[in-house]
Amino acid sequence: MYMENQRPMLVAAEHQQKLPILIIDKKGKMGKIFAEKLQKEFLVVLVTGQELSEQHNIIHIPYRHKIPMIPDNTYSHLFIFYNGEEEIRDMLPAVMKKAQDTQGKLFFITSLPYSSQSLFKHLSQHLYYSLQIILYGEIFSKELTDTTTVSFFLHQAKKYGRIEIPNEGIGKLYPVLLEDVWTALIAVAFGSTKKDRILFVFPKHPISEFSIARMLQKDNPFLKLDFTDNKGGRWDYYIPPEGEYFFSTYPFEEKLKAVADAYTTPQDQQKVKKTKIQLSPKKPHSQKSFAWFVILLIFVLPILLCGVLLGIGYLSLQRATQQAEKQAFAQAHQDAVIAATTLGWGHLVGESLFSVNIIASKPKQDLLQKVAVAQRIALDEVDIFQAILQFETIQENKSKDPKNDFLHALANVRNALISIQKIKAEGELPQHIATKLTALQPVFIPFENTLDALPNLLGFTGKKSYLLLFQNNMELRPGGGFIGSYGIVDVDKGKITEFKVFDVYDADGKLTTHLEPPYALRRYLGASHWFLRDSNFSVDFPQDALQASTLLQLETEKKVDGVIAVDTTFLRNLLTAIGPVVIPDYRETVTSDNFYLLAQTHAEKDFFPGSTQKRDFLRSLLTAMQEKFAAKNTLSYETLVKKLGESIQGKHILLVSANAAVQKLFTVNNLSASLWDGREKTDQNFLDFFGVVDANLGVNKANYYLKRAIDQKVVIDAVGGVQETATVTYANTSTKERPFAGDYKNYVRFVLPANALLKSVAIDGGIIPTVPAVTDPAIFTAKSFLPPKQLEIEASQVLGKETIGFFINVPMGETKQIIITYAIANAVKIQQPAFSYNLRLFKQPGTLDDSYALSFVYPAQFRLVRGDNQLTDVGGKLVYSTRLLEDKDIQVEFSKK
Repeated sequence: MYMENQRPMLVAAEHQQKLPILIIDKKGKMGKIFAEKLQKEFLVVLVTGQELSEQHNIIHIPYRHKIPMIPDNTYSHLFIFYNGEEEIRDMLPAVMKKAQDTQGKLFFITSLPYSSQSLFKHLSQHLYYSLQIILYGEIFSKELTDTTTVSFFLHQAKKYGRIEIPNEGIGKLYPVLLEDVWTALIAVAFGSTKKDRILFVFPKHPISEFSIARMLQKDNPFLKLDFTDNKGGRWDYYIPPEGEYFFSTYPFEEKLKAVADAYTTPQDQQKVKKTKIQLSPKKPHSQKSFAWFVILLIFVLPILLCGVLLGIGYLSLQRATQQAEKQAFAQAHQDAVIAATTLGWGHLVGESLFSVNIIASKPKQDLLQKVAVAQRIALDEVDIFQAILQFETIQENKSKDPKNDFLHALANVRNALISIQKIKAEGELPQHIATKLTALQPVFIPFENTLDALPNLLGFTGKKSYLLLFQNNMELRPGGGFIGSYGIVDVDKGKITEFKVFDVYDADGKLTTHLEPPYALRRYLGASHWFLRDSNFSVDFPQDALQASTLLQLETEKKVDGVIAVDTTFLRNLLTAIGPVVIPDYRETVTSDNFYLLAQTHAEKDFFPGSTQKRDFLRSLLTAMQEKFAAKNTLSYETLVKKLGESIQGKHILLVSANAAVQKLFTVNNLSASLWDGREKTDQNFLDFFGVVDANLGVNKANYYLKRAIDQKVVIDAVGGVQETATVTYANTSTKERPFAGDYKNYVRFVLPANALLKSVAIDGGIIPTVPAVTDPAIFTAKSFLPPKQLEIEASQVLGKETIGFFINVPMGETKQIIITYAIANAVKIQQPAFSYNLRLFKQPGTLDDSYALSFVYPAQFRLVRGDNQLTDVGGKLVYSTRLLEDKDIQVEFSKK
């Protein structure tokens, strides 16, 4: 295997001005093809065991049993193709040293079938720090028939008109077109773009065997799919945890179709498209009978066949949906496969049948288009149901490779969502499906946009632990509600491995470090320390989550990877979806209607720090709800997704990740109640911002009885300044006889755009004198301190927004009205021919359905060009009203008359 010690591995040769390229590939075909690609531009020294005819610019060094003598030139590039040979690994240090000595670029190229943990551990040695490693997938091509699954499928499809899919067809493949491997290799070797040390040249997400087969069937509906037992099992490839994908997205289906079309010869196409019938002379009566037979054969039978195929297809598609609603996803998957197959055949038969113009062109094209759309929907359902089955396999601990199964399932879901969105954009989606999708968009859109983060979040890259905050929004706080309980959720490989619920006082009682609480908590609640229960006091929830996780670690030494916050409205929405649940320990049936009062009765009434009743009731309720979820036959997934969407839009569930990249996705998709503002500022637009954020400091549940109405008036004056008036009306309907009632002692903050200048504050119609708040605890906690008679205003800046805060009390049974006026100078450049106004309404987490009204007055020299449909123009003034169920953007554009 090895050469004698006295014989150098690299033998001296004449140095050439134009540096040659060295390619070593003992038993593979890739090196030979690559050399032929480069021979026009470079002198190539090819070391290979493959037979090679004489080629221009290629010096062939035969590689038989022993390592051959390689000319000791100075090579600009050295390529080693590894096909599992031990001697290649053994000779790698010498080649590495040669490349370093001559400043040549060395590339180690191998494919997934030869990838292993031991190989990459070997390559991780410091010796190979400058080695560029390229790992490619299972290749397929028109010119290379390799033993990959895709090539085998293509061969079966062409030769037999059928594909044998191993087992259930859920084996994960990473196919890549051969030409794309060359593209990546040449770009990295000869281009200027820098890549990671390890480069992946295959799709980022695996593709199932069945998905590939049905892609080929979609191109040729007559192609038959069979499932066969494969006792050899599925191939599990090793993919190193670190590396860069050359293709961020890989259009595999498009590549496959091009190769599949090339596999079909013109003669084959002619056989499919044209059938020439030879008629021999017959007797008159025989000719008449044969004529009827031909008519029957050409027209009647195809019509019947087309009708039968379409009937089976549409019935199977309907049955698939019905089975899915019953949570019978395995049966739904089978029905969807049948629907996709028969609809594809029906479309092809119909296309051939209608080519003889039996019916008018327009109706037949409409029919064929509807059939094509139905087939695409069926194929999307196949992907979705297969993904659900894989998720269930993971949850039931039946998956041998949870991570890759999960990634595969995500890829199927992504493909289906993209396809459905495309059908919808084309206006071809049936109305009943479009209506359902519109209702489910609050869940589907953020889910689709955060798919790439799910493997990290669900513990496929390592065990994750999350802090779950239970916020009581009937005692409203800036982050959503008072934190009475919390949970710790541990997730590993897609499964919840542990879930425990604790009373917040259990943790707060362990705090040994003093943290100064925010001004309002210290001043108006009397809090001398900052505890977990009061951590959500910022108007920006990611800051609340950071504070909560910090306090949890200080109190319990528990470090978490993120924070999930839910309020009582979220739990109520879940109960609406799953129906009543029975809690045996309390002999109670909890519904969405009685949930809050029962929770307060069992968890809050006569509560004292150290009591376990709150934690115990919440644990029992969550256990009962979990059991109801497990009983799938009683669960409506459509209702559940809708209620989850309402909770996401209304900020009744919030997500924050410690991972910066994941958190960016959460923020952009409005899953974290962040004040982050991604709107683009220009000279011609004014970006307004408005939010009202309350903090109930009365140690009661007065928000259960509170109604809040918001009115905003915006005036753009003749010089481009903006004058605004915001009115908030609080109605406290509680009385002494009602449970959990009390005065609404509220620290309210108005979140305004940067540079907003407060002009005045009025309460119940009377202007109130104001002074800057005394925020130094050393001053306002002193016994000699006398509070100012004026209203104390705390002004601060948070993420580029101005906040104005002060304390207001709304006694039981009373109504209070707060009016603030403020101005933003030079907001609009009025001299320009046009401008736009964009108002973002920020809904506080935990609030329900505050009424909101807007009045907007624009300069007389301008006219309205475009605005939201809900705006009404009443002679120079726009009016608008709504319920604040979510954040809203209101946009209008003006131009000079």
